[in-house]
Amino acid sequence: MQDWQTEAEKKRQISEWVSLHGAAVIRTAFYYVKDQMVAEDIAQEVFLRAYQKFDAYRGESAAATWLYRITVNACKDYLRSWSYRKLVLMQPFAENVSERSAEQEAMNRMNRNELLCNAMRLPLKYREVIVLHYLEGLKRNSICIIRWIFRTRR
Repeated sequence: MQDWQTEAEKKRQISEWVSLHGAAVIRTAFYYVKDQMVAEDIAQEVFLRAYQKFDAYRGESAAATWLYRITVNACKDYLRSWSYRKLVLMQPFAENVSERSAEQEAMNRMNRNELLCNAMRLPLKYREVIVLHYLEGLKRNSICIIRWIFRTRR
């Protein structure tokens, strides 16, 4: 993109995606890598890749689906990396506070933490589906698109 208006529009769109999907990208990365700081680094990488590959986004699926796919690929790249193989870390993930009552929030946190702990024990290919559906709230169609894109690019 050489036109300054197009470049400005691209930056505006990426900035909007960071605002809308940044927390979900970090959470998704955390579910893969199990380390808050690494998840935040991966999130930065995801939005950098989205900026660099902005022209490749055709709009055939939701932006969130495209960003999840970039996130999953970045996480899998990290998990294959040499630096990851040296580390075995687990940090608790702090969830955002919602507008629910304290009791509802506590029960929800306990349920999500239990699901997260159980999901973290699963092999990656199963954990991915559980995390995307139950913890990120994606519909089956979106998960299928994400999984299909990954399989076709192998």
